[in-house]
Amino acid sequence: MRSPLRAVAVGSLAAVALLAVGAVFGLRETPAPAPAPAAVRAPADRLAESISRAQDRLRELPRDHETWAALGLAYVERARVTADPSLYPKAEGALRRSLKVRAAGNPVALVGLGALANARHEFAAARTFATDALRGNPYNADAYGVLADAHTQLGDAPAATAAIQRMLDLRPGLAAYARASYDLEQHGRLTEATELMRRALDAAVDPADVAFCRNQLGELAWFAGDLRGAATEYAAGIAADPSYQPLLRGRARVAAASGRIDAAIADAATVAARTPTPDTLMEYAELLRLDGRAPEAER
Repeated sequence: MRSPLRAVAVGSLAAVALLAVGAVFGLRETPAPAPAPAAVRAPADRLAESISRAQDRLRELPRDHETWAALGLAYVERARVTADPSLYPKAEGALRRSLKVRAAGNPVALVGLGALANARHEFAAARTFATDALRGNPYNADAYGVLADAHTQLGDAPAATAAIQRMLDLRPGLAAYARASYDLEQHGRLTEATELMRRALDAAVDPADVAFCRNQLGELAWFAGDLRGAATEYAAGIAADPSYQPLLRGRARVAAASGRIDAAIADAATVAARTPTPDTLMEYAELLRLDGRAPEAER
């Protein structure tokens, strides 16, 4: 089973929170001309800037619970974009600081902690955080997203479907469509899952969200046996956000299945160098073995 669609909800929630932070940080100034497409910064760079601005504000207003929550969510999102789980402790620290400043009526911090718990595979904790957030506001769509992800990973498919439906009822959009697509996929309804993921793509604006949706569409095409379609989706995603690692992993998989082992090894090597996790290193080593380079694979 593929990884659930936790990432898109974190990104969506982080975007909302960071927009609020940006509004405080002087967006009344005349905006600079938009850069040319080639000069657009990577999502990780924009997140780093948002984190820096939040930190600056908190040095002046250390009891601003909204900015603490936004900072925590930005760390969670940056960890996703860069595949760097070492940022999780910083995320937790900021989110808990937000709750310390305002324990009641702070749903963003609770949902942020739930998203972080899901990212850490602490699904029971994520369910608790989401439930607490909904106890304070039963119309919190983001909380239903976190709850759906937790239920999915805890094996409670009916509860996950119910949470996703509630999210769709409250706020149809990128995060809800993506979850609904994944839910349909888990029930073997790949055609409908693809249709919903295309609706999610239509709702995507940020390059990171476009890349995410393209990757999911590539995965759906891959599982349907459509190598050409998968390759097209991965290429479009990489064009939107070259830093999104799952796209390179998908492209490497398609290249290997198409007999282009050199291209597959090149992508797998890039991913393993950027994020040397057991999974990425194993994938790289396996491709080296397929190419008859077993001694290199053992290093």
